[in-house]
Amino acid sequence: MADGAPVSLKSRVSEAEWTARVELAALYRLVALHGWDDMIFTHVSARVPGPEHH
Repeated sequence: MADGAPVSLKSRVSEAEWTARVELAALYRLVALHGWDDMIFTHVSARVPGPEHH
């Protein structure tokens, strides 16, 4: 059972994937900053780098 402590994802993914996650998070912050997060079509995504991911 989990003890409630947060688990770091950074140590479980590649450096390239971590960078993509950080950049995607930054994009979400920009979207919110410009007020684009209250519209119907607010989906942004990033492809997971590497040959094993689609």
